[in-house]
Amino acid sequence: MKILLTYSTRSGNTKRVAEAVATKLGSDVTLANIENEKTMNPDDFDVLIHGFWVTSTGADELSLEYLHQIRNRTIGLFGTMGANPDSPYARSIRLRLKNHLKKNNNTIGEWFLCPGEIASELITWFESLPEGHSQYPTPERRANWAHAQGRPSEADLSEAAALFTEWICR
Repeated sequence: MKILLTYSTRSGNTKRVAEAVATKLGSDVTLANIENEKTMNPDDFDVLIHGFWVTSTGADELSLEYLHQIRNRTIGLFGTMGANPDSPYARSIRLRLKNHLKKNNNTIGEWFLCPGEIASELITWFESLPEGHSQYPTPERRANWAHAQGRPSEADLSEAAALFTEWICR
């Protein structure tokens, strides 16, 4: 079984999850950062897994563009975010991705979302915003950043790897 595991990363968090999943899945995996690798044809693979990082509006733009090119497939998705992966916001991300995939007759086969440490330069940018801005660092947002510090953890990586291994073996 040929597996294509692609990802987009900004701070390296999503890459860490991708590498953990690829290592667990073994030698049948082709691992590719979609920012650098433009020649992979998803149709040449039996299984597709993609990792994304979360922006203020959902999955990163490069991931959305990549996923938009895929047709008639079931795709395993994982993401990293600087917020609570069990929050209403996280649930809205899954729904938006599900609807995005549906446009090309794709479905989500497996899903994993975990905290990812926010890059310090991004926190500095947030802190420079005026109070009242939609991205202003509220106490809740700061608590999410603290929770995401040092994540994804080894436990997060193991959980993602086990989840996708089980999904592929079904």
